[in-house]
Amino acid sequence: MSGFDGRALVVWSTQPVIRPQTIRRSLRLAAMFGEYRMIVPTALLKQPYAPLRRDHRGRVCGSQETHLERAQPPRFGETNIGLFILDSRAMFAALQKLKERYWRADESGYDRPGNELGFPNELIPAFAQLEYGVLASPIADWREQQGIKSRADVERCEQFIRELDG
Repeated sequence: MSGFDGRALVVWSTQPVIRPQTIRRSLRLAAMFGEYRMIVPTALLKQPYAPLRRDHRGRVCGSQETHLERAQPPRFGETNIGLFILDSRAMFAALQKLKERYWRADESGYDRPGNELGFPNELIPAFAQLEYGVLASPIADWREQQGIKSRADVERCEQFIRELDG
């Protein structure tokens, strides 16, 4: 993607329930709000895995990764669904700064929980500091955030796909 200055669509490979219509809606949001560096389609649900945080004005100011950060999920909240649309130049510049800040070559990992650089949970706060940093919108069905982390999740994903297709 060297030299590419368009939008990057990032989707976790473990998110089979995301529907084409949600991708289309997200792309329309990105086209309508082109000044934003990051578009995050979200879902509202009980005990979100990666809850977004908003300030008193409703602007996105951060997010958590409850598993790696061992944070207690809120009882109800807004979460990303594993799909992100980003200004590619802004994304790579932010990732480079984060690598410079957190990469520990002697440990072959990041100075972050789980030795990982949590993509949305590091980029969201970085972009949230900007006037047009992150636009998050609850346009997804809550089932679309279901990913695969265990064998039981495969059955749950299959069930949700059937429900959403029906």
